[in-house]
Amino acid sequence: MSEVPRPVALVVLSVLCAPFLVLGLIQADRDAVTVDEAVDLAAGLVAIDRHDLRMNPEHALLHHALPGILPVLVADPILPDTEAYDDGDWFDYTDDVVRANDEAGRLERVVFWFRIVPLAIGAVTGLLIYALGARLVNRIGGLVAAGLWLTTPYVLGIAHLSSLDVSFTCAVVAVALLFDRWREDRTDGRALALAAMVGGALLVRHTALVLVPVVGISVLVTARGADRRALLRQIGLLVVVPVAVVWLGYRLVDPTPVDGPPRDRFEALVDQAADAGPVQAAVLAVPMPIEWRAGFAHLAETSEGRPAYLLGESWTGSRSWFFPASAAVKLPLTASVGLLLGLGGWAFVGRGQRRRAAWVLAPPALTLLAFLVAQPLDLGLRLALPVLGLGFVAVASLGRLEFRPLVIVAVVLAIGQAGASVLGHPDSLAWTPPPFSDGYRAVSDGNIELGQANSALRDRHRNNPFVAVSATAPRGYDAVAGVPTVESADASALVGDVAVGATQLTVTHRDELSWLRAYCPVDVLAGAVLVYRFDAPPDTAPGPDTPAAPCAGSVSRRG
Repeated sequence: MSEVPRPVALVVLSVLCAPFLVLGLIQADRDAVTVDEAVDLAAGLVAIDRHDLRMNPEHALLHHALPGILPVLVADPILPDTEAYDDGDWFDYTDDVVRANDEAGRLERVVFWFRIVPLAIGAVTGLLIYALGARLVNRIGGLVAAGLWLTTPYVLGIAHLSSLDVSFTCAVVAVALLFDRWREDRTDGRALALAAMVGGALLVRHTALVLVPVVGISVLVTARGADRRALLRQIGLLVVVPVAVVWLGYRLVDPTPVDGPPRDRFEALVDQAADAGPVQAAVLAVPMPIEWRAGFAHLAETSEGRPAYLLGESWTGSRSWFFPASAAVKLPLTASVGLLLGLGGWAFVGRGQRRRAAWVLAPPALTLLAFLVAQPLDLGLRLALPVLGLGFVAVASLGRLEFRPLVIVAVVLAIGQAGASVLGHPDSLAWTPPPFSDGYRAVSDGNIELGQANSALRDRHRNNPFVAVSATAPRGYDAVAGVPTVESADASALVGDVAVGATQLTVTHRDELSWLRAYCPVDVLAGAVLVYRFDAPPDTAPGPDTPAAPCAGSVSRRG
């Protein structure tokens, strides 16, 4: 198969990126602020506007500080001076920031501008997937790989929010790309670029720590015949430079370390986490900035088993099959088939090319997947996006097919993915393909909602008031003020319209709302919030594990 000319490839990439960005901007303007976004928004605004990192520990620096530049410059956000700010209590201050901007009518504009950089990072990730796929196979393969990323609804659904998961995916793919460049020419300059990118990943997410030994071991094993002094020098770069990059990033934003009550809070977090186990103690002994170590400590302290739900199964903790099963439910069939074909396609690629791709893709992908399986939080496929991104790179092997089968596969994938993009809009995050079209029956949490449906919930309440509401929302955001929660309301008062988020129904209040799963919803807002209508007090006898299908009529009936 002859190679696609570079100008043609660039045109195709532009065609792929354009709808991704346009649909993403529409959804960014439409969806309400989500749970993680609210914390990152408060931290990012304080970091950029006041050069202060006291609100940082929820996540690493780069993800919220970089998007924080635009709303500070464009949207004129309100940063109230409150007791929570003085104490460095980032959750309470999130409440203060969100509430102040919402009451002033600025929140939607601030959030929209906060999402611009993350959406662009989503598109850049597609370009990096293309670049790596083109290097490992050819430009055709790179286009197929990038096309899957840029046309998968769930990717867009996460990318148009200020998503740590997409930023980390971008960093992981960039590390893989720079590692491949180093293998091609093992110069100190390329080793330095690779080490700096690992440091960039550490500025995005604390779990990027696993990339340090992965890259280091890969360099050692693949450096056969290298000069020993040069190899030791480059290994030294891979150890020292990432730490230096983290220090540089934090001190550029805030030249002076956090002090006063916020520092006391950070040090208490670090001490508590260090006492929890040898792994935590070893990580916290690394000479990182106190703000970064406090973030890792917070992650370690809050990573404990939580309720989860998938395909009618409920549990607390983690299941080894959760992420593969989530991919099967959330990805379009064409993307799932493309992944399988792409992985199988390496059997028909030359041995040297296959070995090269294996060293570039397999170590980070398998290590991150092992980490996900071991950790106790089954929060949604979004946590596995870096693994999915590297998996899409592997689909580039299809570029080695002969002309006729390649054209057939490319056309089928293009039609299927384009159809999924259209069907998924404007609820790309909540969308699920057939046979899981009623997504709330199959998935929960980050697989369907992060609070993005609250704008639709607020609009619906203005026109048709609810008698009770239970829905995922960030602190400080009252989509429906003054209305009781469904789980706390007396059943005799539940006559009228009731709204319940998919996650409340199957995860966070699955026992209290068991009875509600027996009733059919009359409507679903933004694919994630179910609306029930009762013309008489409902029967609160326990119901099934799987929520009922949508109603055929205008009143909810018990199945």
